[in-house]
Amino acid sequence: MGQNIIGYGLKSLANPSTAVTLQGGQYAVLPPGQYMVLPGKYTFLQWYDPISTTWRNFQCPLNQQPLTLSSDGYNYRLANLTGCVVGGVVTNGGTANTSKNGFWPAGSSSSTGVIVTTTGTATFNAIVGGVVNTSVTVNTAGSGYLLPPLVTFSPPPAGGLLTTGYATLTNNTVTSITVKNQGAGYASAPTVTLTPVNGDPGTGATATATLDTTTNTGKLVAVTMANFGSAYTSVPTATITGLLGSAAVTPIMCFAVATATTVSSATNRVANQLVYCAQLTGGSNTTTNPDYTTGIFQPRNGLGVYNTSSSLATQLILDGGLSQIDVSNLCVSMDSPAAASATATYASGASGGVVDQSFVIPL
Repeated sequence: MGQNIIGYGLKSLANPSTAVTLQGGQYAVLPPGQYMVLPGKYTFLQWYDPISTTWRNFQCPLNQQPLTLSSDGYNYRLANLTGCVVGGVVTNGGTANTSKNGFWPAGSSSSTGVIVTTTGTATFNAIVGGVVNTSVTVNTAGSGYLLPPLVTFSPPPAGGLLTTGYATLTNNTVTSITVKNQGAGYASAPTVTLTPVNGDPGTGATATATLDTTTNTGKLVAVTMANFGSAYTSVPTATITGLLGSAAVTPIMCFAVATATTVSSATNRVANQLVYCAQLTGGSNTTTNPDYTTGIFQPRNGLGVYNTSSSLATQLILDGGLSQIDVSNLCVSMDSPAAASATATYASGASGGVVDQSFVIPL
């Protein structure tokens, strides 16, 4: 489908492109209109998800791909998430209390609801119970499928997380459905719809999902972001109130290398490069929801250039990368000749937020 270009003809200062400069934690809502957006290296294009009632990343800032869109002035924005909390992994759901089942937005009463906060300015929404079982029953296998049909689950009430999954075929029939994300916040089991790929002759497959009413009901099962916060340089501590037991959440971060790593005790060094290798974190999640936890954005390696001085803390950072852990936990590799000392040691620089520039071009 082609883009409906508004205002054919030579562009002028009457409809200029806009350079959007954002610090870590800042965002800019796109005004009404049609645009080509060129996100910076650290800036995400986000859309407002009415199911989870949160801003979700529409495109990762990888290689700065351009994207065209029509904005209504409310539901699309550019956000620099470096130095921010972007999500959380629930590593302990706490003691079950079914009266707490449901969605608890940030600011809920700790006496009646559930509150998850962090040191700093980031705040979470809490979701208790309402998880879909990973086992989905195939009621009717159908017939004639050349490709697996698309699997969709009905959405939970506002604030919950949508369940997702995919089908597997055997001899042109649907034999199983794998749940990729269990979702959260369902008040009742979602309906499952199996839709043949366009033009596929397959037909007749049906399936039924059920809620987990034992392991995760009444427990903290997921968190979403109410406020991403800003200016974090290390992973903060999350605090949960309103649930009995040892409920625990590990915040998921979005960091860039902000100041250089120092390399010492190396000999025969020549001007070359350091690579900051991004790694995932988060611990063991109590539910299967990867797209809402460690899969929120795609980490990438950073790159710096150093010289032959004894202190390399002033090296040029070409790309701070994107990581879910801070610099002190990053893997750092030095691209240097074999003659360089193998006893080289690394002292951590700093991670956090960096300033980034994007462009918004009217169409």
